[in-house]
Amino acid sequence: MKRDLTSYEILDRVFPIQVKTGSPEHAIFKIDDQSSGDTSPIFCVIHAKAEKSSGSFQMEFQNIPVNEYVEELAEEFEGTWSEGEWGKHLCVDLSLKDLAKLNRLAKAIRSVVGRGARYSVPSWKWIAPRTATSLEQFVRKVKAVKRADLA
Repeated sequence: MKRDLTSYEILDRVFPIQVKTGSPEHAIFKIDDQSSGDTSPIFCVIHAKAEKSSGSFQMEFQNIPVNEYVEELAEEFEGTWSEGEWGKHLCVDLSLKDLAKLNRLAKAIRSVVGRGARYSVPSWKWIAPRTATSLEQFVRKVKAVKRADLA
């Protein structure tokens, strides 16, 4: 009988390990599309932390574009906020069953700079859509691995 893949195993198949933690039992995976050409200190960096033995993972957003909708979803998802040097940081504990939450969060982040929106950080004009797209791609890639594993 085939067993379900853990969050760690799925993330390890799709995303590069960003940070070697010194332990083979957990890793931090790079989720965003930041490249060497992205030099802005306010770029929204996205990581997923996962342990090999756990079915859950933690998404970390550094310098996340924020509006009331993003804040409401973070509260609904029981996320924790902290202040960084260049903006707000958000951590959310999730499982592979929570992918729809990430799609909702992507939509909220995209709305930060939507038609008629006012926002305090001019760079969010390009950061918010890229952040949302990174989340949407994360969901698609994870779903594809889960589907392939079931086949």
